Amino acid sequence: MAKVAREMVEKSGTNVNELLELLVKNAAAELTSFYYYTILRANLIGLEGEGLKEIAEAARIEDRNHFEALVPRIYELGGQASRGYKEVPRYVRLPAGVAAQGPNGHQGDAGRAGRS
Repeated sequence: MAKVAREMVEKSGTNVNELLELLVKNAAAELTSFYYYTILRANLIGLEGEGLKEIAEAARIEDRNHFEALVPRIYELGGQASRGYKEVPRYVRLPAGVAAQGPNGHQGDAGRAGRS
């Protein structure tokens, strides 16, 4: 399968190695966004956060779906996705494993914005 897909892309004049690099970077970005939206959703608490939870959940699911769509394409072209989450930060510009901070600079208070 990988050989046939790769040949078809090459026949179209596309550089397969460049395409694979872009697909892997995009998959890493989608996975990272999924992670951050998951953390954000978990930190949206209280009445103010309930409406935002739905928005965060929709974005989270969309990023997961994009990631799940990209990975098979990478393998169909003979490429390989990152072997572990520690490799992902080299593809994206976000620090690895850092949860979003709330408005007061504390981790986990994202849902308490505007409270006194």
